[in-house]
Amino acid sequence: MNNFKKGMGGFNKNTPQEDVATIQVKDEEIVSQEQNKEETIPVSQVADLVKKMVEEQLQNSQSNQPKKEVESIVVTQIKNEIFDDLPEIRNFKPKERIYVLCDGSKPKSFGIPTRHKEASPLMYINKETNETFALFYSETQSSFFKEKHKGDSKVKHVTMIDGMLKTYETDIKLQKFLAINPHNKANGGYMFEEYNPSKVAEVSIESFELETKARILATELPYIKQDAIVRLLNPNYKETWTPAEVKTALYQEASKAPTEFIKLANDRSLEIKGVAKTADARGIISYKNYRFYNENGDVICEVARNQDEWDAIANYFMTSEGRTTYDFIKNAIS
Repeated sequence: MNNFKKGMGGFNKNTPQEDVATIQVKDEEIVSQEQNKEETIPVSQVADLVKKMVEEQLQNSQSNQPKKEVESIVVTQIKNEIFDDLPEIRNFKPKERIYVLCDGSKPKSFGIPTRHKEASPLMYINKETNETFALFYSETQSSFFKEKHKGDSKVKHVTMIDGMLKTYETDIKLQKFLAINPHNKANGGYMFEEYNPSKVAEVSIESFELETKARILATELPYIKQDAIVRLLNPNYKETWTPAEVKTALYQEASKAPTEFIKLANDRSLEIKGVAKTADARGIISYKNYRFYNENGDVICEVARNQDEWDAIANYFMTSEGRTTYDFIKNAIS
């Protein structure tokens, strides 16, 4: 029995004071956990709360944005906006466009006029209303017309590099301005035009076909006409050239200027012009100050100011009065 009591004394049995202390500690832990527990929000209120937070952040961001940056955004918006209701750009579709000079030249730098001046007019005439406006291209204005600008207008320069100006689909305002610019070939101008690959291909084919026609025609002409064409078209012609050299120059002229070549080859007075050109080269006749002279210095015929001299002498030789002179000259060069 004593042993049993002694054994029981080996257990760690808490006293009433210890039990109270343990209960107090547990109560404090529960209070601490409840204090640290986050407040929960119903799912139905989450979307509204997020929306409110985003609006507050956006409002703070806009209010803190520098004034200069805000102005920059406005300028960017105006850059591609144009409010003029014009027939040429009413249904305008922006796309990548390339502009080139009409004469085919490729200067290192070339400025397209963008502002009306007294010394260099740049006016737009509305085809529907016949109203006339002074053009002024500015990125800070929403109209192409100076009369409609508000505040200060800063002109925007447009420059071609190596005879070409490449624009993109985003260059809406620039493309519209070029579409109504009076220097555009599409508007009757002679300065620049929109590059059209398909049109260029058509022109190339037409040019090739024309050149082929001229070269074939060159082979069909009798030698006297071949010689006459070369004398009239080639400034380097020499009396000492052999028939082979004449034909070589003939084919070169057919390729270089096929339209003029074909016109001359079909000219009914070609042989007569060839005779006159030969006589001039040999000093039998001479041309000076709109007049043809014979070896004695007598005037054969006069040439009008706007007339080709070889047309004039050929026309004279085909008259009854000039026929005798022509026969004499033809015998002299044979």
